[in-house]
Parts: sequence; structure tokens; C-alpha cells
Amino acid sequence: KTAKRLLGVLILGGVLWAITVFAFKHFTAVEEPVLENTSSNDLVREVVDKDYFRIGNNWLRKNDQGLWEMYLEGDAYERGVIHGKLAKELMAKKEASFIEHVNQVIPSSIYRQFLKIAVTWFNCEMNQFITEEHQQEMAGLSRYLSEEYAYIAPSYQRMLNYHAVYDIAHVLPELSPLGSSSFAAWNELSSDSSLLTGHNFDYLNDDFAQEKIVCFINPNQGHKFMMVTWGGMIGVLAGMNEHGLTVSLNSTKSIMPEKSGTPISLLAREILQYAATTEEAFAIANERKTSINQTLMISSAADSTAILLEKTPNTTEIFKPSGTKSYLVSTNHFQSEVFKEDPLNQENIANSDSDYRLKRLVELVDRDSALNTSVSIDILRDRLGLEDKEIGLGNDKTLNRFKTHHSLVFKPMQGRFWIATSPWQMGPYLGYSLDKVFSDTLDMLAEPMLYDTAYTIPADPFLESKEYQKYQIFHSLKKEIKIATTANPPIDLPTTFEEDLIQSNPEFYLTYALLGDYFRMKDNCAVANDYYERAKSKEVPNLTILAELDKYIEECKAM
Repeated sequence: KTAKRLLGVLILGGVLWAITVFAFKHFTAVEEPVLENTSSNDLVREVVDKDYFRIGNNWLRKNDQGLWEMYLEGDAYERGVIHGKLAKELMAKKEASFIEHVNQVIPSSIYRQFLKIAVTWFNCEMNQFITEEHQQEMAGLSRYLSEEYAYIAPSYQRMLNYHAVYDIAHVLPELSPLGSSSFAAWNELSSDSSLLTGHNFDYLNDDFAQEKIVCFINPNQGHKFMMVTWGGMIGVLAGMNEHGLTVSLNSTKSIMPEKSGTPISLLAREILQYAATTEEAFAIANERKTSINQTLMISSAADSTAILLEKTPNTTEIFKPSGTKSYLVSTNHFQSEVFKEDPLNQENIANSDSDYRLKRLVELVDRDSALNTSVSIDILRDRLGLEDKEIGLGNDKTLNRFKTHHSLVFKPMQGRFWIATSPWQMGPYLGYSLDKVFSDTLDMLAEPMLYDTAYTIPADPFLESKEYQKYQIFHSLKKEIKIATTANPPIDLPTTFEEDLIQSNPEFYLTYALLGDYFRMKDNCAVANDYYERAKSKEVPNLTILAELDKYIEECKAM
């Protein structure tokens, strides 16, 4: 009887579990849009040369500086299909890189499974916040996602969720410490009085910054535009359209959203494709419902100025420079009167590195009476703290945090932009002209390079310095000590390791925090606390890290 009862319980449990799984999949299933014309599915990719592919007028190739360039045209579904066919290898690498990053920062498989369920449930209605055009484009693109990760979700649903990763990372710091710094100048603060914009964007990890694409899109509706992207991404993080309107994103702190909304990158894409003025950009942003807080810097050749759109799930505000000031700066907090005193915003200012970087931007912009492209790039490459203080290479309080996914300078009135090549924003900045790219006479087969060598800004001389060589050593030693510290038991490091690490980056708090962690795990609390105190004496990026150092010191004292 006991065995029968147990068997009955198991059968009932299995049935209930099956019903639960079926119900979950049913209620979270995402329907693909109805496709009107799928003839583009039959298009064949032509291999022109190594790292050079074509489909009709569309193409993807890697230039001589290692930067991928892509041109797409046609209707939404067709663009998605062609993007997928041209860049399928890049898409596979990027998806693998993202999954690997998630597995590294969230090592618990149980927690990852919980997040997968939570994200699937949260985003199951996201389609209703995405335009039909973007749904069509993602439907075409999703057909070329790798089958290797089909266990996560069907391809179209994965494509939707990948476009919401930037939004999810705002409330899940395990995924990525987001950061960006932007500025704009015009009138007397610009060397030729015309509008100029600079932008650094940090995202995920070093691997993710590889093989980025500068993409030029000639849609059958809306404006022609360029954006910086990667294989499989149709959203915009930074870009400029043919009318000289630019968009760049600056994340800010958000609370856990109540429901899904339009992914920020797709909102930025819609603005870039359909707005020519700041007023039109505001109208689009105000119409869309988003799930997180975000600042969008919009500069406009038509308006000869720049604004910040500060957007929350419920409000869209415009922030403009006060008085006669002809420049605007933005990092990762709100500045408008409406949000300035908001408790969440105040907490963000107090606890993050955003306000420090904002003050450094103001310091550098004020220092030069007339900004030009070269000076702007110097600002984006800046490695120092306030008042030119040495605070350690890679410190999150610097503008050049050695984490940059892309770095750009725009000259909207001239239709020109400059984009940095690796490493980070220290390689040459390549100068492009939208007029040249979108010219009816452009022949890519005959064009040796798309960027204009006359406008190239050389690599940062820092790359040839002893300091950079030391930073490369630090980067390597940092990985080594983290592996040694997390091993069980901790791995013994060479006796020279401590001094080698310190000499590689002596002003960086992390140098000493890493040594503190290592000796704490080795149960040598006297040495660990000495290193923790030395870390605290340096410029620590935020109060969270400072509190963590204090916690470890107290734990060591109690041992």
C-alpha cells in the first residue's frame, strides 16, 4: 500500500509538473509577426574575398584597420535576412561570447535558470512595445541565430531578449557594470562654431568589444543613418543620420521594472531613423513606453545644439544647458530639475563614479576654449582623475576606463564621424563621410577603403609608452591573481608577484584590493588588512566598493 501511495504521489507530481511547464510555455510563448514577403530567404551570399561578403547592393567587409563595415538596404524583413546571411559567423561568435560572459559572472546554474524563467516571463509581452518594422527585421535576422543555444528559447524569442539585455543589465549588476561619458559643444566652444559631439560607451567585457561593426542603413522608410553595432543587433547605442541628428546612450540607475517596455536601443533606433530635429526626437521618445531609466544625448545639425532626453517609464524630460553655456555633458545620472533631487538619482550620484566623471568632463571641456576633433578625442582618451591626478589605469572614475566598446566623435553639420579602433579608444580614429557612403556613385568593388585617410586621427602615443606596457602586465597579473584567489585551496603565487603587481599599476586601488583578497583567502589577515588599508588610501570608485573593503577588514580582525 505504501509503495502504491508513493507511486501515486510521484505520478501526480509528474502530471502537475508537466501541466506547469506546458502552461508556462503557453503563456510566455512569443508569436512571430506575420511575414508578407519572404523572397529574400532565397538570396545567396557571395564571397568576394577574405572577410568580404555581398548580397546584391548589400555588403559586409573588414577594413585594413580591423573594423567591420556593413551596408544594408531594403524593407525591414529583407534587411534582417541579409544582415543574418552576411554576418552569421559574427552573430555566432557574439552569442557565444555573451553566454560565456553570463556563465562567468553568474556561476550558479540554479540562479541562471531562475533568471531565465524570470526574464522569459517578464518579456513575454515585449512584442506589443516594439514597432512592426523592428519585429519584421528581427524575425528575418533570427533565422540565422545558432542552433547551439536553442535550449534557451526559440530563435525569435532569443532575438527579442538579446535586444533587452542592455535594459536588464540596469537592474542586474552581475551582467555588466554599465558606463558611458558624452559631451557636446557648439558656437564659441567649437573651433569652427559648428556642433561637435563626443561619446564613450562601455559594455560587457573585452571580448564583446571585438569585431564591432560600423553599419550604414538605407531603409525603404525613414532616414538613412549609421550606427555602431555587432552581428545580430539592430538596436542603436550610438549613431548619426543623414540630417545630422545623432543619438548616444548614457545609462542611469533604475529600479526593478514592473513590466516590459520598448528596449532602449530600439527607441534610439526609431529616433535615428525617423527624427531630423530635437523636437521630433522628443516626440518619439515621449510616445514610447520603456521599462528603465535612461539618458539619450541628442545633437541636431538642424537645431545647431544638443539636448539630453531623460526618460523614465513614466516621464520624458528635456535637459538643456543653462544660460548662454554652449556645451553639454552627460555621464550616468539625471541632471534636470525634475529628477535632480529624486532619491534614486541622489543615491546614484552618491554611490557611483558618475558624478566624478561628469566633473572631469566639465574640467576638460572648460580647459579648451575651442574644441575640435583632435581635442575631443584627447578628452575621450583621458586617463587621469580630477585636477590631473594619477588615480590608476583602468579606474572607473576615469573617462578612459579601458572597457570601452566604442568611442565616437560626430560633426553633424558636416555629416562626418570618427570611430576608434582597438585597443579600446586608443587606436586610430577613422574618419567617415555619410555623403560618400550613401552616394549613388559609390562602387564598393572599386573602393579600396570606405574611411577617408585624410581625416584619420593617429593612435594614442600612450600605446608606445612604458606605462602602457606596465598596464598590459597588470591586466595579465590581475587575471592570474583572481584565479589563484578563487582556487580551493588558493594557489601559491611566486614571491616576486606582490611587487610585480604593485609596480604594474601603483596608483590603482584594485592593485591592493586584489592582494588583500589573496592574503585573506590564505588566512594571512595581517598582510591582507595592510593591503586593504592601502587600497582605501587610493581613489576608490564608489561607496559600495569602499564598504566591501571595510567589511573584509572587520572580518579579518575578528579571525
